[in-house]
Amino acid sequence: MRMIDTITTLRTKIKKTSLNKRVLLTCSVCFLWILLYKLILLDINSCFQKASEIGEITYYLFCSVIASGIFYYVVVYLENRRVAKTLCPSINSRLHTFGVGLFIIKKDLYKQLKGLEIPDKIPELESFRPICDNIILTSKPPEISGNPSYIPNDWFEYFDYFFQSDKFLSNQLYSHISYLTPEILKELDEIQYSVFQRSLDVYRLNKRYDKLAGTSGPLYMYLKTLERLSSFELK
Repeated sequence: MRMIDTITTLRTKIKKTSLNKRVLLTCSVCFLWILLYKLILLDINSCFQKASEIGEITYYLFCSVIASGIFYYVVVYLENRRVAKTLCPSINSRLHTFGVGLFIIKKDLYKQLKGLEIPDKIPELESFRPICDNIILTSKPPEISGNPSYIPNDWFEYFDYFFQSDKFLSNQLYSHISYLTPEILKELDEIQYSVFQRSLDVYRLNKRYDKLAGTSGPLYMYLKTLERLSSFELK
């Protein structure tokens, strides 16, 4: 249902974006016709019967279209731009918060293998897989930095904390969906119930699987999604 609502809203946003271009194009055509009529075709009686009267009617009609375009620009377009400039810093702040969760997860994963430096960017999958080799999902995870009041009993609860945080941030961003780009919406949809979260749910139900290495691929995809979301910057 969320996907359908998102697609519908995205289509509305595309229509609004193209509306600005259509208004500009229409006003430009009307303006060019008025110049042509006033400078070249003012005396067009010889073209066909009542050509002058039709030209005058078209002239005033196009003038009203241009006036409507100016009204749209001042009342609608400039107001939307003002609101966007107000909201963009708030939206960017929420997008960058995904990077905070990403950093904490990376730090705790790399801490399991001493001597490894935490990379700024998630490495390629083959280099990332060994990080998960010795982590048992039912074992005690590290305390979550920045939230000492929440102590997860296992890695399932550890990742659940970040899933809930992702959902909270996503809901805040969806409330400003008309200002989000299609690229951001794509990543937000992916993170709603990621492949990694689904695989952990399967592991939780099936007690035979408890090694993080078995789901290192989905975990890698999840972390890359967080990385992409945190790198977006609206202007």
